[in-house]
Amino acid sequence: MALTTNGLTNGGVTAHYQIQYDDSLSTANGRDRANGLIASCEDDFRLMQRWFGGIALPYQTPVSVQIVPGPAASAGWGPPITLKPGDGSDLTLVRYLLVSEVTEMLMKSQNRGWYGAGNEGSAGEGLSRFLAAQFLIANGLGVTEPGFALANQWMTSPRADYVNNIDVLDHGIDAKTGCAILFIYYLHTQLGHGIEAIIAAAAPELSGVYRNLTQDPNDPFPRFKQLLDHAFPGTSSIPGANPDNPFPLQWPDTASVALQAYQYPDHYVRHANWLAELTTVVNDQDRQDATFLWTDGLKYGNLVSFRAHNFNRFYLRHQDFRLKLQEFADDDLYRADTSFVVVPGLADESALSFQSVNFPDRHLRHKDFHLFLDQISDGQARQDATFRIAPGFVPGVQ
Repeated sequence: MALTTNGLTNGGVTAHYQIQYDDSLSTANGRDRANGLIASCEDDFRLMQRWFGGIALPYQTPVSVQIVPGPAASAGWGPPITLKPGDGSDLTLVRYLLVSEVTEMLMKSQNRGWYGAGNEGSAGEGLSRFLAAQFLIANGLGVTEPGFALANQWMTSPRADYVNNIDVLDHGIDAKTGCAILFIYYLHTQLGHGIEAIIAAAAPELSGVYRNLTQDPNDPFPRFKQLLDHAFPGTSSIPGANPDNPFPLQWPDTASVALQAYQYPDHYVRHANWLAELTTVVNDQDRQDATFLWTDGLKYGNLVSFRAHNFNRFYLRHQDFRLKLQEFADDDLYRADTSFVVVPGLADESALSFQSVNFPDRHLRHKDFHLFLDQISDGQARQDATFRIAPGFVPGVQ
């Protein structure tokens, strides 16, 4: 048994890797998989490097990558990077394993909290598994590799808080890493943060990653756990093809609502042609367009945002002081424009008004049956800026 480059394109050398295989492997398991990896590894590296903001590996290149015998499937790095995909496994698994290891190297190079102490730790292991799955998705190769899911290790445990208590030494398959990958998917799919943003928000604790992303000073773990406990009570596991990502889930305290005008009780806020208007509700289309999901504010949790019932990921936002329906965008301005402070009704404290986060001298109001963000200076404006919350015309959430 010895490492070899026999039959490999360019002697196994690419811009970032020196690829070898063990000569005890069959042609299919050794030479052919190594050549397949040579053909694809630099495209995969460019994807990973983009996620990490263009940083370099912390080691001299080319880094040694060794495909060796062993039970399926595992990998590790020192360097060298050792890949054990097992006999008969396909090239996708080999690429998946390499991505898992190289992303951990990039965490070490970033040196801002994702990498643990001597190894990637529980948060870094969760991130590397998450990123390997995102590699599959980006290349149309599925959503996960069979046997690599982590989340149910935490779901079937007492569900302790490993969001505020990551283990910098633990990169095993256990509850700590299971909690980590679930929380990262929660940030990505439930809260809508992009891959690059999550990586850039690195912190010593996963709760710090949340705060860096959202600017919300509150502890995210209780809300995260409440959501999963509501959907999967006790120690029940997550079913499906990718149990690491059960999101998005309906918040247990969210509601399907309609915003009723205070002085025109037969008129409701609705979207029409991507603008927010005030109209009567007469037909099924009106009912769909006038139903919103009351959600935690996209800026941070103690605010409110309004998501359209019939356009999942579209929220009411102000832009040039006009209220519009626009698709979610992962940037601070969008999060601020879609988030409102709930205050007692300006015309009647038994009702509600909605104050802008980024223009605190302005409130949501209707004027000539169109919705705006406006300064409120007289009695008419106070009535226009006051709403009652009614049950949504369409129950449930899409």
